[in-house]
Amino acid sequence: MPRYLCLFFILPCIHMITAAFTLSTSYGENTVQQNAQKTWCYYPAADQTRDTSCAGDFTLVSRVHLNTTISIGYYAPDNTRYGGAEWSVPLTNPGKVTLCVSGRAQDGTYQTACMFVSADNSLPIDDGCWIAVAQSTVTDGCYEPGQPAYTITSSLSTIPAATATATTTFMPSLAHRLGRFRKGLIFTCSHLIQIHKQACPWLSLWFSSSRRQLLE
Repeated sequence: MPRYLCLFFILPCIHMITAAFTLSTSYGENTVQQNAQKTWCYYPAADQTRDTSCAGDFTLVSRVHLNTTISIGYYAPDNTRYGGAEWSVPLTNPGKVTLCVSGRAQDGTYQTACMFVSADNSLPIDDGCWIAVAQSTVTDGCYEPGQPAYTITSSLSTIPAATATATTTFMPSLAHRLGRFRKGLIFTCSHLIQIHKQACPWLSLWFSSSRRQLLE
């Protein structure tokens, strides 16, 4: 076989086996590394952000990423997906390439980060966007979405049909809990007064006055 034909078949294979992540890559306490199944996964630092949406250059691409099922993705300028951790950033003229990663920290909080990259094994999170949102479904085994802390939905035509959704846990306010306590206290006192008012007639008059003050 002519040598130039050998190169024709070999060169594409060289590009295919060159992965975007070949080394464990960190930024601060944020890390992309392989799990036990040799899948490249993102492990964020705990409680880095409470924001629920990106802005500017990362608004659309973050929503696209949240509607995928792979935790690591590279995206083109038009927000179409190039590939996952196996996609290699071109060595020359890569253009605007966005890397988005999603994962779960050790404290159980979720995080998605999107950033511009120009090389493999790169995680410049500080120049990108951080949000405390997880994907609704993950198929690469990197993390379990469970019940993400926030809800994100999108009606933009550029976003795939699936929508990342979550449930926000309702926590009763302090005023609400104090109100319930006061009602319980009044009920308990009322029950005791009914038992003892025969023995202490003056106690009934005192309770009636105190009850009006509590309810005001």
